[in-house]
Amino acid sequence: ANVAQPSPRDSSLPIEIATMMGHLGVMRRLHAMGCGVGRALFIAIRESHLDAVRLILGEFQANVNQRWPGRPCVTPLEWAIIAGSRSIACELVGSFHADAARQLSETIRAKYELPCGSTAVHLCA
Repeated sequence: ANVAQPSPRDSSLPIEIATMMGHLGVMRRLHAMGCGVGRALFIAIRESHLDAVRLILGEFQANVNQRWPGRPCVTPLEWAIIAGSRSIACELVGSFHADAARQLSETIRAKYELPCGSTAVHLCA
């Protein structure tokens, strides 16, 4: 089976499904077999799976400041703040050095009615 093949039903990768379920061992195996991370980090944040976040950023070395390429064009830190996951937001900044001073995307600024130059810190307020 091609573990890097997205599902024809919803375009999800096997690692994204494993992340949603919190199956760290399966995530490790799929990654070792060549499955990319895809949206797994954002799924781990949404599902509040802190250990999965640590695995993806630590062992898998995903970029903590990479914007989600699709909607809504947010960084993992911004997503954690929007999702209300304070513990994950703190972990992203404290352990993985997420850029809290990075300016928000135009999409997020408009959604939350924030001025140009706003950062994740402003999003928290």
